[in-house]
Amino acid sequence: MIGGFTGYFILGYLLSHMDFRNISSFALLTLFIGIGTFGNFFSESVPKTFDNNNSYYVTSLFIPIMSIAAFILLQKWGSNIRSRGTINFFESLAPLVFGIYLLHYLVIFFIEPWFFKNVDLRGISATFLRYIVVIIITTAIIWLVSFIPGINYLLTGHTRSKK
Repeated sequence: MIGGFTGYFILGYLLSHMDFRNISSFALLTLFIGIGTFGNFFSESVPKTFDNNNSYYVTSLFIPIMSIAAFILLQKWGSNIRSRGTINFFESLAPLVFGIYLLHYLVIFFIEPWFFKNVDLRGISATFLRYIVVIIITTAIIWLVSFIPGINYLLTGHTRSKK
């Protein structure tokens, strides 16, 4: 469960130390959407590539390519943000990222079977809807758990100081 995603930490570190100013945001967005669409089409049309025991997300070559494009794109967009409110919002979420990383796969593990059984939506729209639901649920759980002393430090590396 953890081994397949450990490379994303290393990849994120390596990408954060590279200069991508010469790559256009449009090209990155096109790559992200194009690979996502093709990967979704491929997994739907060749069902044997969808490994239920190991999860398609770990074994698919499309996911790391999408992740690289999204990471660089968000890094470029993030460096241009000047709104204090937006910066404060993301700074409040930043300590939750490690906990979200640890929990998101478990949420996917329980949400996906429910989605496939109860939501009559397939293809790329179902994929994006599942991602949004997983993000919301995982963030809410980790945010609530972050108020528990001790556990907060384990998940975020921070303690909530009383003001």
